[in-house]
Amino acid sequence: MREDACVRTCQPDYIWSEKLKDLGIADVGSITRIATFMDNVSEHVDITELEVKLKKIDQLQRKIEELEELLFGLETAKPTEEAEFEEDLYKCETRLDDLERKRRIFVTEKITGLTPSVTLDVSEIKIPEFLELSDPYFYEAKEIHALLNADIFFRIITDNVYKVNKELLFRETEFGWIAGGRLQGTNTNNFSCYFLKDNDSVDDTLKLFFELESLGIKDDPCYRKDDQAMNIFKETVQYNNNRYVVELPFRKHWNELSNNISVAKQRFQSLWGRLRRDKTLYTQYKETIQDYLNQGIIEKVNDTEINVHKPMYYLPHQAIKKEGRVTTSTRIVFDAASHQANELSLNDCLWPGPNLNPNLLDVLINFRLNRVAISSDIRQAFLQICLADKHKDFVRFLWTDSNPRIGEKLTLQVYRFNRVIFGVNSSPFLLAATIKYHIEKYNEIHPITVQHLDTFMYVDDWITGQDTREEALFMSRHAKNIMKEAGMEMRKWISNDTVLMAQWAAEGFDTHPMDASIRLGTNKTKVLGMAWQTLDDCLTLDTNDNLRIPRLVLDSTNDEVSDLIEIHIFCDASKLAYGAAAYVKLLGALVAARLSSRVQEIVRKKKECKVFHWTDSKIVLFWIKGSSKRWKQFVANRVQEISELTDPDSWFHCSGQDNPSDFLSRGLSVDTLISNNKWWTGPAFLRTDELPKTVSECPELNEVDYLPELKSKDSKEHTVLTLNFNQTFFDHLLSRSNKFLTIVRVLSFLYRFLFNIRNPTNKKTGPLTSDEMKEAEIYLMKQVQLSSFYKEIRAMQNGDDICNKSKILNLSPFLDDKGIIRVGGRLKHSRLPYSSKHPILLPAKSKLTIIIVKYYHEKYFSSWAPTFTLSG
Repeated sequence: MREDACVRTCQPDYIWSEKLKDLGIADVGSITRIATFMDNVSEHVDITELEVKLKKIDQLQRKIEELEELLFGLETAKPTEEAEFEEDLYKCETRLDDLERKRRIFVTEKITGLTPSVTLDVSEIKIPEFLELSDPYFYEAKEIHALLNADIFFRIITDNVYKVNKELLFRETEFGWIAGGRLQGTNTNNFSCYFLKDNDSVDDTLKLFFELESLGIKDDPCYRKDDQAMNIFKETVQYNNNRYVVELPFRKHWNELSNNISVAKQRFQSLWGRLRRDKTLYTQYKETIQDYLNQGIIEKVNDTEINVHKPMYYLPHQAIKKEGRVTTSTRIVFDAASHQANELSLNDCLWPGPNLNPNLLDVLINFRLNRVAISSDIRQAFLQICLADKHKDFVRFLWTDSNPRIGEKLTLQVYRFNRVIFGVNSSPFLLAATIKYHIEKYNEIHPITVQHLDTFMYVDDWITGQDTREEALFMSRHAKNIMKEAGMEMRKWISNDTVLMAQWAAEGFDTHPMDASIRLGTNKTKVLGMAWQTLDDCLTLDTNDNLRIPRLVLDSTNDEVSDLIEIHIFCDASKLAYGAAAYVKLLGALVAARLSSRVQEIVRKKKECKVFHWTDSKIVLFWIKGSSKRWKQFVANRVQEISELTDPDSWFHCSGQDNPSDFLSRGLSVDTLISNNKWWTGPAFLRTDELPKTVSECPELNEVDYLPELKSKDSKEHTVLTLNFNQTFFDHLLSRSNKFLTIVRVLSFLYRFLFNIRNPTNKKTGPLTSDEMKEAEIYLMKQVQLSSFYKEIRAMQNGDDICNKSKILNLSPFLDDKGIIRVGGRLKHSRLPYSSKHPILLPAKSKLTIIIVKYYHEKYFSSWAPTFTLSG
């Protein structure tokens, strides 16, 4: 159960105490407006800790008091402090003078959730002007900071009632008229019950354990055609004034989204303290907001629209500073995951959409295959897509146009975005979907450019290249113009070709700025997190600049390069992460096969290639060379995928000393890596004209090496293996736990798992049944008896007499209808229950027997029912 779980009662009437003095805790004569609950069954007056802290009560003498029972109407089961004020607790401007007296209050973390839970639509409700409402904004969701008890409730309530309709009424109090009842057509959740159940599903657990498909390089699954976010995008996207207009893909109705303004205010107060201390940060923050305003990215909300009665959401925000950036060093990040307690955030209400970005490995490999490399990005990519008018109020935020001195009141203004913003979970999808939707229109005119934009645009970074300068120039021109038609400006153009860079500058391209690194001769920039030195055309690591990796690995324009190239892929795995070394080596081979498939797909666009795969595991090589149908399921599944991705004849064996991937699996420092020739050039035999037969041939294996994973061929062998497996499994099960009930439950789930495999159309789900647990208990009894009384069981099954030397002969044993040994004897004529007349026979020295005795001993407090008989 969650800590903040609750059951709300029907909400009592509440008041907006605009005439209520500050409960005696503010300076005399001052008035603070707080939302107050009246509860006609509460015995205490309560106030939240937040309200107390805001007023900095010095004269409050607190003491911790444990409450014996939960106060009625409170969601938080943790009232923390009790306090009695020396001055008057509160003074109310009413006709009841006796309210002005000293009272005891309780300080608690929280009184209740937002009341009402969501802002209500009262546009069609006509409220007479003669009703002086205690809360003119009773329909808005607000926090409650005080609870008045039954004593006060019955003193301030009157008999005057005004009915608006059959369900909504107003009742007069000493503070004015308060609303009660319900609004027609409004779905309010009077009861909120949270129940979290954490059940380990054996099906899911086994699937996660055996699949291991997340290891290695693998294709991302394509998004489903019925993806809700994609359907919403296609139905609502529009092109207007050189920009695309999209809607937020709501997965829930926006009426379920609560107003987040109170959280946004608290977060802004914290941000303002930081901005006040850091003048430079404040200046950058203010300039960014003003720049957004000048570009039309945001707009100020008119005063008449601030308190409109419709769903809205306020985004808290903060500053993120990143040193060393070429462009903006300070970015404003908006938090769409923020929410009130027990309420939904904006992200909770939106479909995140499928991942439409290309495979990152494909982008990086292609980047290293082109002689002329190109890198560019889209300026403020997310902010170039307009947001539909009806969704702009879901991306409001708070800011101040003033800079008040310490002690002066901070005036907040409400702004909202006109564009898609980073920080909302659906924004990456909306950006990628918009780009793909836009460039599709140019596919027939500029097919090569569109193909590169579609395949190598990773979020807002375009990383690609061409074999010649002329091809690169033409493609960059087309890409720049295509994206401009969508209102997106391609900027920071950079290449390893200085002539191309000069041509870009002459044609007005926004080239990469000539910063200090260029003046020093390094010309270093970032490409998807990697440092790229364009003058030397090499890649480096931030941890060590001395490690320089040539970017270009295949120059297809070089006449000296053969038409057929060889790719050698080595694989290895260590025992650090897994205990079964052979399995780990097999997984290493699977990773190599996946890597090989990706590399071949990209390289073959440039050159034909022949691939060699190397492993230092003889067992793994034997598995791959053999048919996958020969092996058991775990090995068979991986061997089958390896065979689908690669040619089994392309796999060869090499020694561990010649395997460079050994460094990868065991780890290597950067400094050592720089001077490691084997890693950079591979083993020595790669530099010979022909591969030595000693490494290319598969060594022979003894049968004992591969027999554990070999499927049985005949029923007799199958029976022997099954019996041995069950016995081993039984011992393993007892070694994992010494709790009888846990063992029974685990075994019951395993039985269910087997049943569901055999009956896919009639699967068992839900909690375990008594029959399932009984079946598991029977299995345990039979296994422990089989381990000690095997000869006796065989004799009874065949109808033969038990051996005279048997220790259980004098107990008159027999097999019941379940095949379990029970004790016979004269008690069979008694009126006792069957389990008492014929207890189950268990071996005294068995571990399971000890576990069972302990279980029933604890269950019945030493007086456990004698349904078992122990045999020494």
